[in-house]
Amino acid sequence: MQASHRSCFLPLMAGLTVTAWLMLWLCGQIPYARYLHHGKWTELAIASRLCRALQGGGETLTGVLFVGGWF
Repeated sequence: MQASHRSCFLPLMAGLTVTAWLMLWLCGQIPYARYLHHGKWTELAIASRLCRALQGGGETLTGVLFVGGWF
């Protein structure tokens, strides 16, 4: 039983990953996609001030905000 779980994991995980990317792409193609787009994090007033205040903060802060937004 243990071996069958392991043999199913990789195809199921690959299928889930492909399905998730496909859904993201499809959501970008619908007429309401503009409502689903988050825009640029660095255009927010607080984020742009932090990016200017932190040395090299543009890339780092953008990455942290992006990952934090997904969580």
